[in-house]
Amino acid sequence: MSRVRRWSLQSPAKLNWSLRVLGKRTDGFHQLHSLFVAADLYDRLTLILDAPHLPRLEVDGLGAEQIPQDERNLVLQAEAAWRQAGGEAPAVSWHLYKRIPAAAGLGGGSGNAAAALRLLQHVATQEPQQSLVEIAAALGSDIPFFLGNGPVFLGGRGEIILGTIPLFPQRVILVAPPIEVATPSVFQALAAPDYQEQTAPDLPLPSKWSSEAGPNDLLPAVLQASPDFAQFWQKLQQIAPFHLSGSGGACFLPQVSPQESARLLPQCQDLCDYVWKLSCLTGPVLGVVHEHPES
Repeated sequence: MSRVRRWSLQSPAKLNWSLRVLGKRTDGFHQLHSLFVAADLYDRLTLILDAPHLPRLEVDGLGAEQIPQDERNLVLQAEAAWRQAGGEAPAVSWHLYKRIPAAAGLGGGSGNAAAALRLLQHVATQEPQQSLVEIAAALGSDIPFFLGNGPVFLGGRGEIILGTIPLFPQRVILVAPPIEVATPSVFQALAAPDYQEQTAPDLPLPSKWSSEAGPNDLLPAVLQASPDFAQFWQKLQQIAPFHLSGSGGACFLPQVSPQESARLLPQCQDLCDYVWKLSCLTGPVLGVVHEHPES
């Protein structure tokens, strides 16, 4: 009898330390300029071989009942794209344990997809014809970030690496209200002008890290698109000058000292159930694949 073999990989949350919208392109996407940073709030994805009795994808953890477990899930989409690109591996099952809230602007699904690609590569009998980054970019704008090595400035629709920047130790408070902010409605409310490369503003890349986050050009559109989030945002700003991550609704407060955390965390917890004190990551975003004993 064959033994069940398992490999797992943690995928962290991502923060948009800044997000500038340069305009709407002719292909319908928006031209962006954003600084992405990973933080140590993790989902865990496990790839399982030789277990045909298991479902193709099983999801547990935070908000699992709201997460699709069929082909709508980015994990299964990533596997399909990897195999379509010529990657070969035995049949697999997946188990996803969620700690990152869905639809919060934290890239949970994108990180899961990147983890799936990395795990498939780990057990591959034949590598795909395209690189993992190329496969990831076709799946979603945020996904290539998770295959990289720490804080990066991203351009295009979010898939082009413009540059990297060293990160000094950085702690944040992260809050995620139970308010789903629909990204399409945010960009519709934004009503960005057409993007013209020749007249686009020049946004130079800083040479050193700044603990000052922002700006996020999506904030006014998020407040307009979601009255519930607008009410939450008003209350949150009375606690401290939090920043919006991505299209929301997660928000973070950078450069938090232990004394500030002790003072602010109880106030945040009174306002929202999901509150974390986190550290930003400086190394490879996905970390190391872990193999589990055979069962």
